[in-house]
Amino acid sequence: MPNIHRPSRSYLLAAGDVALMYLALWLTLRVRYGAAFEVSLWWQHFAVFSVVFAVWLFILLASGLYDFHAGWGRAQMGIRLAGALLLGATAASTFFYLGTGRLFTLRPQKVLAIDLAFSYVLLLLWRTILFSAF
Repeated sequence: MPNIHRPSRSYLLAAGDVALMYLALWLTLRVRYGAAFEVSLWWQHFAVFSVVFAVWLFILLASGLYDFHAGWGRAQMGIRLAGALLLGATAASTFFYLGTGRLFTLRPQKVLAIDLAFSYVLLLLWRTILFSAF
């Protein structure tokens, strides 16, 4: 895949990030609710977390995590990703605090914490695989 143009690589990385964020949310809900998981829970969280994931994408972009030529090693990429996701979690916590009872009825504090862990692992693996391919 080395002949993919630079912007296409970034779009591929971003599309993978979005897919993996939603996969992390699905895994989170399965872990959090176990046998009580219902499809309605997915749709309630999907709507709210879509806003969160849009903010996370912006933060990842601003953190330079779509730059294939940054020359970071795996450790530095992991640290940078962790910092970006912690900033994203802070923004999400603020959104949930201000929005609960006004914009939505969810109180997803535990879901956010679990989702953050799953997202970090999946996004780091995705970046490791994709960056090594280019």
